[in-house]
Amino acid sequence: MTERLTSTIAVILEKYNDESLFGCSHGDAHHLNAIQTTLGQTVIIDFEDVGWQWRIYDLATAIWGTFGRGGTPEIWKELISGYSSIRFLNQEEEGLIRFLIFARHLWWLGLHAKNWNMWARQYSKKHFFESGINLLIAISKDVCGLKVLGGL
Repeated sequence: MTERLTSTIAVILEKYNDESLFGCSHGDAHHLNAIQTTLGQTVIIDFEDVGWQWRIYDLATAIWGTFGRGGTPEIWKELISGYSSIRFLNQEEEGLIRFLIFARHLWWLGLHAKNWNMWARQYSKKHFFESGINLLIAISKDVCGLKVLGGL
């Protein structure tokens, strides 16, 4: 099932392989990589994934980071509105966000599968990975609009 989903997303993302959509990106722009100083300033940290990629990937990652933490469509709209108040989003980029959310979650699952039982946190528990697969399926249906039928 996941192979078919990922192949579908890969075909879609290939369609957006337009150099005008690429730029320098943080690469890991979720809530845990933004800290607040004692002076109330927000500081971005963790720059190991900075690179040349879809500029909109950072926004997709920020939205992905709200899943399971109270993220709602209203919060996602606020994130998109805040982003687009600094940098204009064209229709192509707006359409790309949902597929990059899927790609981000797939990357997250791969990272944990590769490092299974190497981390001392709950990330190596069976329930964590199973819930991650369930979220991938939900993202494919609810965010990407893909039909997931009987085991795909």
